Amino acid sequence: MNPAAEPTGTVEQALANAGQLLQRSADLAAEQVLEILKVAPREARAHLLLGLAQGALGQGEAAVAALRRATQLDPGLGDAWRALADHLMAMGDTAAAEAAQARHLQCSTRDPLLLRPALALAE
Repeated sequence: MNPAAEPTGTVEQALANAGQLLQRSADLAAEQVLEILKVAPREARAHLLLGLAQGALGQGEAAVAALRRATQLDPGLGDAWRALADHLMAMGDTAAAEAAQARHLQCSTRDPLLLRPALALAE
């Protein structure tokens, strides 16, 4: 058996590698993430990376689907909400983009004085 073909490392390491790949090659990053999803299909960050890679490849609808899945699995994943808002706005779905942006603000706000307005905006 070829040792190079055997999976090594953790999902966390694989996600970090995919994130680095995304900076150089969206194709390779997408391939890496699809392999991760074979062993960890409920990993929200993998869906986020897949959506980012698909977006970089011009696959807007697939990117939106992956980003929606990421936010379903982890509603507190602010980066997924921000990317989803960007894609929805680019696709002309202003209402959904604004809702996703509001959720991003809610996720990124840790100051109690700002949290109440962020929650109101999300509603």
